[in-house]
Amino acid sequence: MVLRVAMNRRRWLTKSLLCLLGVMMLGGSAFSVEQEARFFVMRDGRKLPLRESTTEYGVIFHDVQSVDASAARLLAKTGAKVRDFSGKRQSRVKLLQVDKTSAATRALIAQDPAVAEVHPTYYYPNAPQCCIGTGTFLARVRPGIDGKQLQTLWDDFGATVVRQVPGVRSTYLLRPSNMDELLCAEKMADDARTVWAQPNFRSPVEKRQIAPSDEYFSYQWHHENTGQGGGTPGADIKTVEAWTIANGQDITIGMFDDACDVNHPDLRQGYTGIGQDASLDANANGADDPSPKQPNDTHGTQVMGLAVGRANSIGGRGVAYQSQFTASRGLIAGTTDEQVALTYVFARQQEVDVHINSWGFVPPIPNPAVIEDQIEAAYTLGRDKGDLDGDDVADPLGMVILFASGNDDIENQVGFELSTLPTVIAVGASHDGDRRASYSNYGNTLNFLAPSGDDFRSGLFTTDNRDTSEIANPGVNIGGLNSDTPGFVFAEIDETGDYTQYFGGTSGACPIAAGVAALVLSVNPLLTANDVRIIMEHTSDPVNPANADYHGITRRSLKYGYGRINAKAAVDAAVQSQTTQRSWPDPPADVTLGTAQIEWRRNTGTEEFMIVESTAPFDFIPEDGVCYDASQLGCNANSVVALPDGVTLSAIGCDQLSCTAGATNLCEDADGGEDHCMGFLLPSGKKYFGLYARSAFGRYSFGVAIDSDGNVTDSGIIVGDPTSGVVGSTPGGGNVTVGAPAVTIRATPVEGESPLSVQFQGNAVSESAIDESRTAWDFDTSDSTLVDSRNRTAVRTYTVEPGRTQTFTATLTMFDVDGNSGSAEVVIRVDGEETEASSGALQNEDVNISIGTVNNPEADITTGISPLSVLLSVDAASLAGELDSVTWDLGDGAKSTSLSVPHTYTNNSGRTQRVAITASITSVTSLGVTTTTSTTRFLTIESGTTSTETSTPSLPGAGVSGGNSTASPCGVVSMITMLGMGGILLSMRLVLRKRRRW
Repeated sequence: MVLRVAMNRRRWLTKSLLCLLGVMMLGGSAFSVEQEARFFVMRDGRKLPLRESTTEYGVIFHDVQSVDASAARLLAKTGAKVRDFSGKRQSRVKLLQVDKTSAATRALIAQDPAVAEVHPTYYYPNAPQCCIGTGTFLARVRPGIDGKQLQTLWDDFGATVVRQVPGVRSTYLLRPSNMDELLCAEKMADDARTVWAQPNFRSPVEKRQIAPSDEYFSYQWHHENTGQGGGTPGADIKTVEAWTIANGQDITIGMFDDACDVNHPDLRQGYTGIGQDASLDANANGADDPSPKQPNDTHGTQVMGLAVGRANSIGGRGVAYQSQFTASRGLIAGTTDEQVALTYVFARQQEVDVHINSWGFVPPIPNPAVIEDQIEAAYTLGRDKGDLDGDDVADPLGMVILFASGNDDIENQVGFELSTLPTVIAVGASHDGDRRASYSNYGNTLNFLAPSGDDFRSGLFTTDNRDTSEIANPGVNIGGLNSDTPGFVFAEIDETGDYTQYFGGTSGACPIAAGVAALVLSVNPLLTANDVRIIMEHTSDPVNPANADYHGITRRSLKYGYGRINAKAAVDAAVQSQTTQRSWPDPPADVTLGTAQIEWRRNTGTEEFMIVESTAPFDFIPEDGVCYDASQLGCNANSVVALPDGVTLSAIGCDQLSCTAGATNLCEDADGGEDHCMGFLLPSGKKYFGLYARSAFGRYSFGVAIDSDGNVTDSGIIVGDPTSGVVGSTPGGGNVTVGAPAVTIRATPVEGESPLSVQFQGNAVSESAIDESRTAWDFDTSDSTLVDSRNRTAVRTYTVEPGRTQTFTATLTMFDVDGNSGSAEVVIRVDGEETEASSGALQNEDVNISIGTVNNPEADITTGISPLSVLLSVDAASLAGELDSVTWDLGDGAKSTSLSVPHTYTNNSGRTQRVAITASITSVTSLGVTTTTSTTRFLTIESGTTSTETSTPSLPGAGVSGGNSTASPCGVVSMITMLGMGGILLSMRLVLRKRRRW
């Protein structure tokens, strides 16, 4: 049937309301509604209630010197007492304590000549300190909103632009004209045209504690090693120094492990409140709870404590102690490969920035493809920060994913250990003597070491499942005894069983490194996952050089990676990256040696290359900021530094296609792609080369070592950079294996809305010549076809049905003249256009709000004088279906679910106010299709006369605070009102019963 609010029904309903509305005007307290709390809408949509103080104001004085004299005057005039705000004595921002806030008191305060501004103060739940309002709020609008649409947005909410926030994309400082800034920000945050909107508070801040007071902090030698427990002083990651700059704020850390005691007193403050039990069906009881549920669920609590243990007076402290965390349970609960893979989908949904994986498959189990795929998807599509470069395409920065290298003292093999994936960071373990832990796995894919325990060395102090909790397992420390190691029982310093001091393995190293990654991102959240890895590699300390055997060109050690991480150096580099964006370039990738020439691919952050050579093996690591030839960027003849003896310059500069200086027999780029190459004379004897990338800021990558026999060490591979779809690498190692062509794909963009036009470019490197006639693309659409094999480029447009999301896998296959083939894939994600059915909300098309008056219910007014009594109803004549429910937001904090709503608006603020009234109707068609239809109307209310007798709360405004309404005395009026209320509710129930499905 077609839902219509027919005229005769409206008139019949109106008659039932006339008596009641008249009573409201006489003794209106029967319909007074207590003003609901204002809400602060977080970026993720969560709403925190805000309580306005009734005993204090925030006051901004013209200068600090005038505060004392003004305080004396205000005390004498109003009885108000000046207090410091956020512990700051020498500040012109103060709190003013009064007996009771009121418009009159606020006016008296504002009249003082030393006072610049007076504002209400607000408290978050359980917060000991208040925030001071400013009368303004901030909003970020979505990409693609043009100037005309912006003005419409401001007009809809009665907001005036104070300024666009300098240097911040699409963000504006606004001043509301018809409601307080909290309400206006709250409503605008729910508008589809904004990313977020929040009050522009003056909020209390504090200096972060430098000397940690956590009870057992002195046992955490990995933060600050003073030689405790027999360790080597300084064998730590310099965390205390790093905390002077960053503590992990605004970063979310995720984890897949056996479980996590999220209510542990040293963890619960950082828990997001949303977790996952991957071993259970999504709809099963407990599927959102990562807490321990079986006897051996002990590992994850210890892991997470090392990353995010809070800064308080108990326990220890995590590296990123201000980061939030979530967790996925199920590591030893029999999870399937699919369930494990979905933990990375969950992490993306929870907007995880850094992901901890202190686990791995038992060797020699190969890596499941479904897990590799989802790790790659998280690396490529995670940390989606929206459109960062103004091209209306999402620019994901990539999730930073860390894996423990393993505890078998073996060399990890690619394909049989997830830590070898180019999309993750592999973390080995060092002990408190700054040496590799005896058990720590190693290999060419190891990135670096982080502190952990070892045999006969100090372990790591961290959180443990609580003995007093109601979870299935109290942890490894039970009653002050740690029994984690079979056959041994160790005494604990914590007899309550909440902590352990014997955690170790690469399981302990991984969360410590993850904490450093969180510190780096908290300084510069615009770094890509690849950037974070580069920074942590370049700032690692090459410990134990005598035994680690760091390569003289690549700087990598087979067993130490790039050394032991250094949090302070990494954070310093992150600060510098705020201006340079990428501190170091990646090494050249896909490096091969053909007939008398070296070929390679450009990688991230590269502006130029440098190649040096010698007739004997040599060690050379170029120094950042140093010039070795006058032709380098930013260099001149006076700044050139000599190369080591016996080492000469082969080529330098190297523009988009080939090196242009110093080389003999310069080669041309064979396929017109983005290869780089340098020809050289065939030597009479063996020749050795070092190849380095250099950024525009004069920083050098780690080198690639090549010799004329074809041996290449640390030839990186291209990994899709989430910001460009072009470049990025994770260094590999060892010699290049001659065989199938190494194929790479570049796709831009890799994600967007339908129809999505994607530009592809492919390339292949092989010792044999590429057979260009056999180049083939499969775009995962109906047109798999040959593409111009010379430049190997193509453009395809992907279309997806409205309301759907679909992924496509484009594949490039290439052959060499010997018949060897190689392939590469790239995943494209396309979102279908949002439709009325998929969006769930239609604006101003199928429903309209009618605003009548008590004397003329059929009127359609837009303005009135306070107190303004109105009758709100909806006209849904064109909406097909049976009515299921009606929801009203009356704009002043009141709600309703009635079809027609009588309401009185009161405004005694002294200025005109504008409220947004929203009605949402849910209907169901005969085919069972549910549609939610919404619309918003604005009503302007001119200020009336302030009255101390009215019981209806005021609309929010300057100088007005909410409070409880006062009930009118019992009597005939209230009895009539109550009878009228009962009659009208019964009438409404009769009208709605036919339209409800329940």
